[in-house]
Amino acid sequence: MELAKISPWQKCPNCGVMVERIDGCIFIRCRCQHCFCYRCASAMNVEDQRHFCATCGLTWDN
Repeated sequence: MELAKISPWQKCPNCGVMVERIDGCIFIRCRCQHCFCYRCASAMNVEDQRHFCATCGLTWDN
């Protein structure tokens, strides 16, 4: 947990598991199958092919 506090990791809002994004899209699908934005942890729609986060306004290429 100490490493998680100093790392830019995000916690899945559904199950609480810590995830690390090294590169690529902000769209995260957790092992519990919950889809969320890596930046703000808001739920994201898996059908939205643009992977746009309506909460923070980011897409896959931000």
